[in-house]
Amino acid sequence: GQVQTTEAENKEGYEQEKDKLGKPEKRKVQQIPFADKTAADAAYQKIQSGTDFVAVAKENGLSEEDIGLGLLTRAVMADAAIAEPAFKLEKDKVSEPVAGELGKFTLLRVTEIEAGKDVTFEEAKKDLESKKLKERAQTAIFDLHDKIEDERAAGAQLSEIAEKFKLKYQLFERVDREGKG
Repeated sequence: GQVQTTEAENKEGYEQEKDKLGKPEKRKVQQIPFADKTAADAAYQKIQSGTDFVAVAKENGLSEEDIGLGLLTRAVMADAAIAEPAFKLEKDKVSEPVAGELGKFTLLRVTEIEAGKDVTFEEAKKDLESKKLKERAQTAIFDLHDKIEDERAAGAQLSEIAEKFKLKYQLFERVDREGKG
């Protein structure tokens, strides 16, 4: 009850956390890697002429399992240069050759899109406020603990310390380790 937050602090917290709130978009991505752009361009032209994506992968010695990256969020894709076009691609469309960070060229296809959900400030407000209040309460408790310990080190009695900090002081006479009289 001794800690509060303001609307401005909650909004600031929302702005800092909004990328972590909600549910990110996920995509099932397939990729066929090529050693050079020429090979990637040739494969892209084949696909544009009607050859199936998986058939082109098999021609290059890859199985359907080899080309599947799984259902991924943008953040977990290892290569950011590939993640960006993969998350712009329409479902079942094949990308033009994409240069990856490791120097390989890749053709991408997205076979499934699981929509993400952004959380509005109003939806997140209660949780953000609760989190901020908990953090502040923990800080206040630790601060009070330190003040009490300082008073004890200075030789004050617990009853005096309780009175000084307006805490409830209760004395239990003759209690064993299990709390029994």
